[in-house]
Amino acid sequence: MSELIKNIVLVGRTGNGKSATGNTLLGKEMFESKRQAVGVTKKCKMYRAAIQDGPIINVIDTPGLCDSAILLEELSKEITNCLNMTEEGIHAVLLVLSVKTRVSEEEESTINTLQSIFDSKILDYCIVVFTGGDELEQDNQTLDDFFSAGCPEVLTKALRLCHGRKVVFNNRTTDEEKKAEQITKLLALVADIGEKTGGIPYTYQMHLKIKEEIEKHKEQERAIKAKNLAEAEQAVRLDKIRMDQEMIALAEENGRVKEQERAIEANTIAEAKLALVKEELQKEHEKNMQKMAEENKKRREQEKEIQSKNLEEAELARRQEKIRMDQEMIALAEENRRLKEQEKAVEANNLAEAKLALVKEELRKELEEKMQLMAEKNNEKLREQERMIDSKKRVEAEQAVLHDKLRMQQELIALVEAGEKRMEQQRAIESKNRAEAELVVMREKLRMTDEKLRMEKEKIGQLTAQVIRIYARDLDIAWSENISYWSWLPLQSETSSDTLVEAATLREVCWLCINGKVDTVELTPETKYEVVYVVKLEDTASGWETPVNLKLTLPNNRARPQERSVSLEEHIGKPWVDIKAGEFMMSAEDTGEVSFSLYETENGSWKRGLTVKCVEIRPKN
Repeated sequence: MSELIKNIVLVGRTGNGKSATGNTLLGKEMFESKRQAVGVTKKCKMYRAAIQDGPIINVIDTPGLCDSAILLEELSKEITNCLNMTEEGIHAVLLVLSVKTRVSEEEESTINTLQSIFDSKILDYCIVVFTGGDELEQDNQTLDDFFSAGCPEVLTKALRLCHGRKVVFNNRTTDEEKKAEQITKLLALVADIGEKTGGIPYTYQMHLKIKEEIEKHKEQERAIKAKNLAEAEQAVRLDKIRMDQEMIALAEENGRVKEQERAIEANTIAEAKLALVKEELQKEHEKNMQKMAEENKKRREQEKEIQSKNLEEAELARRQEKIRMDQEMIALAEENRRLKEQEKAVEANNLAEAKLALVKEELRKELEEKMQLMAEKNNEKLREQERMIDSKKRVEAEQAVLHDKLRMQQELIALVEAGEKRMEQQRAIESKNRAEAELVVMREKLRMTDEKLRMEKEKIGQLTAQVIRIYARDLDIAWSENISYWSWLPLQSETSSDTLVEAATLREVCWLCINGKVDTVELTPETKYEVVYVVKLEDTASGWETPVNLKLTLPNNRARPQERSVSLEEHIGKPWVDIKAGEFMMSAEDTGEVSFSLYETENGSWKRGLTVKCVEIRPKN
């Protein structure tokens, strides 16, 4: 991402056209620009613009470095703040001069102020920008012609310190091609700075580190000078004592002078070595910072990849375990239900058979007892009748016997009928119990039928659920209202041949973001849906080397958002294609909005040739 953003700082004395140059870079009037003696800019300000076929630039305007209305301490604090305004650091510092005003010692003061605020390292990032190109064009002159007329020593020194990097700007021109050409030349010099500095911008951390190193070296230099001064003072005192005591020979005096010269020479060599050590330390520090940044980036990518993989594996294992447990619970419930039905049937059948056996046994015993009792009574009566035969007429006795036999037969028939009636009643009771058992079975079958009917209704609901289409006009497309980035194409609707809808056709953007949402009230409960973007890439489409990102978020954050990346480059020149954002099961308890996104905002490359028709939320069998 940092490769696609360039942070540019404007410095210079008041009246040289810093703010106007910033507006030219941005392509619009963002900084206040006036011709007046006192500087307009009092605080650092930053604005952003995207350069066509180029990077995104952050332009920072600073107060005038020679503005008498601002104290040097306040100026130093304010300009140093521009380092905190840029996360990536400064890629270029534009020293703004004007061909309309005489180059004076104030320009040299500007460079000295810049070095005192930052340090000499900042000159590696400097470019000299000459404003007033309109006057050169009126005089039919180039920047080289302007220099050939005579270049002041101050200007020569400034160009040398900035490594000869210079460019001329006409901030009054209305010619768009000329504006673009000026910016292109400037960005080429910015790229040259990147090559010379190894692609490392000037950061606030680098500024503090270099300041700390410089302060440390200054302390060392002060210590060395103090030590040398003390030694020199001691030598002078000794010389004075020796001269006062007895005028030392001229040869000895010359020897001491030579020793002092050697000491000075050794001190100069030490200073040169110290400068080399400082330069080597600075280079080593820059290499270590670059290596550390690369290692941190690689480690973050590895951690993100491992975390994403672990979360996906854990979620998959959790879902598989839940499905297995649900299946086992269903099988166990079904087995328990069958066992209970069997136990009830067996229990009802055994109870009915036991009751019938008891009734039969009771009837048998009762019949045997009554028959025995009747036999005894009959025998007794027969004996009495036999006794009466002797005293009465045999005919009467025989008639009585016949009557008794007839009565006994009638009682026996009545007893048998009563037993049969009781058996009929028992069979009715047994039949009733069987009917009740069958009723229980029928009720269970009816419940199972109702459950199957409910499941069938759910399947029918899934089959009858409608496809919801959200056309491009109803999507939230970044920059869609700007005709420089998007245009609108009429198409025939899928639902009616008489209805036209509009598709969004991408002209060119470097920031792609297409968002949408659907309310759950439009969805069918207990139905699985998938969300797809319906798009097409023309044969001339370009800038799709980086995959696009897709995201699906459920209401109330019920589940973790679904995220994936898809390459669109392989679909160039093909008819309409479906780009799947994700899928979800619609529950009756879900209320709110399902949101989805298709975006690519990090690469910064200019993308062209994409047509977005709609987003479809489809039932999935």
